[in-house]
Amino acid sequence: MSKNKELGFSLVELLVGVALLLVILAPLLSFMKSAQDLRSTSYRLTDVEQNARAALLLIGRDLQNAGYNFPPKIDLTGGSNLVSPLLGTGGSAINNLYPLIPGNNVNRVDTTNSVNGAVVQNLTDQITLVYTNQIFNNGLPLVGRVNAAGTQFTLLAGNNFNSQSLLYTGDYCVLNTGQNNAIGIVNGNTSSGGTIINFSGGAGLNTLDPQTLNRVVTLYNFYFVTYFVDSKGNLIRREHLSPPHTSAVGHTTFTPRTLSPETTTYSCGTGNVCYYDNIIATGVEDLQFSYLLTERKLTTGGAFLTTGPVNDPGFYGSTANQGVQSTEYRMLDIRRVNVSIKVRAQERDLKIKDPYNNKMGYLYRFSLDGSYNTRNFYGANYKPITP
Repeated sequence: MSKNKELGFSLVELLVGVALLLVILAPLLSFMKSAQDLRSTSYRLTDVEQNARAALLLIGRDLQNAGYNFPPKIDLTGGSNLVSPLLGTGGSAINNLYPLIPGNNVNRVDTTNSVNGAVVQNLTDQITLVYTNQIFNNGLPLVGRVNAAGTQFTLLAGNNFNSQSLLYTGDYCVLNTGQNNAIGIVNGNTSSGGTIINFSGGAGLNTLDPQTLNRVVTLYNFYFVTYFVDSKGNLIRREHLSPPHTSAVGHTTFTPRTLSPETTTYSCGTGNVCYYDNIIATGVEDLQFSYLLTERKLTTGGAFLTTGPVNDPGFYGSTANQGVQSTEYRMLDIRRVNVSIKVRAQERDLKIKDPYNNKMGYLYRFSLDGSYNTRNFYGANYKPITP
């Protein structure tokens, strides 16, 4: 039996085998690298998109609920300076309180220029919404009467405060007679029986007609919520609170009054912060609101006013509102609010080059728009428009 020598593979055969292996593996490795990059991109985009969607969802919900059980317009000419701290600028005198307070281009936010990466500033909007407190008295009003001086509210006989209807110094209340409305800021309680609420400075209560003194008045507790973007790009939901946020000793005891409205902030005394902030989105580059209005005519001239969208139907919008005077600003005409938000990723994707600067990674951006009906807003003498 003859013996054959086992010589193995030749060098040529080995090189051919390696070449074939590379031909097979190269596309596979390239495909896996592309899949990895796509997965990284998807994660980053999903994070940015969810950031914007969550913010828009919350804003939309609050817009649709704002103004519930709240009068469409309340006269503040009794001396109240309640609204001016909420406008962002505090530059105009306010005569009325509405369920929605617009602020057009009142806040600055730092963002990044796409071309050269330089830091630039955008002007962003803010919006303040008014809500009646549905926790207070289980969503039901207190019922009573107002004195001639407009400084006290007395519960009807047989009614007393309970654990769900506690009021604190600085709380905001709206009083309603069916035809008239007024704002009161709680100042104290002087009745041992817990049936009288004192209000400070006649803060709007004197706008009630004297003839309503013997009529039943309902009282709701209300508060403000403001959406704005700070300079770092955080979209903040700010809930304004009455100071000093401590529980009352009892139904007839109120904490000392510390509310001092200013033009831009609330001064609540040492150690007291009169708002609670929640960051609901990060990396926000722009936030814009525009308003669709119901059709109506100028009181003089008979010309039809624009139905929008307008950027500011209120305090700074006389030009956009076709010369409507400040006493006729179109706050009662708001029927729909458009919201536009633009967000960016928290960091650049170094796996993808920026088209404007190949030395930098790509910065993902995402814009999202929504439109919401203000279902609780209506004019003081609102009538449906017929074709």
